Amino acid sequence: MVETAREKLGLYRIEASTLQHNIGSQRVLLKAGFRKVGMAPQYLKIAGEWQDHNLARFFCMTRRSRQIPEPGTA
Repeated sequence: MVETAREKLGLYRIEASTLQHNIGSQRVLLKAGFRKVGMAPQYLKIAGEWQDHNLARFFCMTRRSRQIPEPGTA
């Protein structure tokens, strides 16, 4: 997944969210290299109720490996 995101799609990061009580999905994300970045209250409406979610992020590239044009040169 990370290789496809980086090499084929050119993505800088991947973000994911899980229901707060979904410990299994949170473990999968952590094992895949994601890091928890916070919590989003009432993020999605599921089963008729707004649910809080944990947010996670994986950086596909370091800032040094990204090719960012200098301001005014793009």
